[in-house]
Amino acid sequence: MKVLPTARAAAPVALILGAALALSGCGPQEAGAAAIVGNRVISDQDVQTAAQETNKGVEGLQQPFTASDTLVFLIVSPYVLDAAAKGGHGVSESQAKAALTKLANPSPATLQFARTFIALQGLTQEQVQGVLAEVQKAKITVNPRYGKLDPKTLRLDTSEPNWIKKVPQANATTAPSVPSGQ
Repeated sequence: MKVLPTARAAAPVALILGAALALSGCGPQEAGAAAIVGNRVISDQDVQTAAQETNKGVEGLQQPFTASDTLVFLIVSPYVLDAAAKGGHGVSESQAKAALTKLANPSPATLQFARTFIALQGLTQEQVQGVLAEVQKAKITVNPRYGKLDPKTLRLDTSEPNWIKKVPQANATTAPSVPSGQ
């Protein structure tokens, strides 16, 4: 007969798992979230869409934006747009649409990305420092697939964590072996 753990026995396990998550910085993720900033959820779909549309929609783009680049802009967006508006040079949706010359109907996430990108160009160094200070105070959880956010530099470290082990690639010319007798 299999014995199931009681709620009393399971409580310490749950506490340890919760503490491990808190200490690891991963934290609980909402399904489909690329990041959670305070109570604001940035969906994986929005990040992917904004990256793809921006790369298609900007004329003469030298280097494409990665999903990680896009996520950072979406994380800082409210702080950058607020600083730009307070500085008297807010960026409208029509200005963002004008920058996306090759897109007829950009998604809301793409417009937010473009507005943030344009607004950031107009911020003074003092305003940028203010944005950094605000971001550093925010509770930000990033899905580990995008990397780990460094709030001081606003960069995502996408290096492979030490707990991910590389799997050797099988030789394409060698068929997998099948145990004998099967």
